[in-house]
Amino acid sequence: MTLYCAIMSFVLGSVFGSFINCFAWRITHHESILKGRSHCAVCGHTLAALDLVPIFSWLFLRGKCRYCGEKISPRYMLTELALGAAFLLCFLRFGLSWETLRLMALSVALLGLSLVDLEIQEIPDGFILYGIALWALMLPLMAEAVKALWQGLLSGVLIGG
Repeated sequence: MTLYCAIMSFVLGSVFGSFINCFAWRITHHESILKGRSHCAVCGHTLAALDLVPIFSWLFLRGKCRYCGEKISPRYMLTELALGAAFLLCFLRFGLSWETLRLMALSVALLGLSLVDLEIQEIPDGFILYGIALWALMLPLMAEAVKALWQGLLSGVLIGG
């Protein structure tokens, strides 16, 4: 069961890596993140399902577009690998837990934020809002975090008073 969960963690991370790559590219090129299908950045051809398999598509196509033959940046495959590895490490460290889920979600946000920042040297507010919402949603599930929050608030009130 542990091996299955580890493999699924890596696969899920790779899929989210592919998604966040597309998401970051669309943000930096001012395209809609809700409409339209994935397409080649050079020729604009809509990509088929086989062109969108994380890691393997890039390897099988030898880093080139199937339709126009232009080179595809290795950043796409490396991002998919990196997020897959991050998800796997989260699972191996924390097992099946809320902490694993929280850290996986945080990894997605931080990777997306980093990709956009590297491209246009801006940090979109949406990533910050996502982080705040994630923290607020997961806070009740983290008993230690709630305890630390109350201690911090109490300490602040006492020191401020």
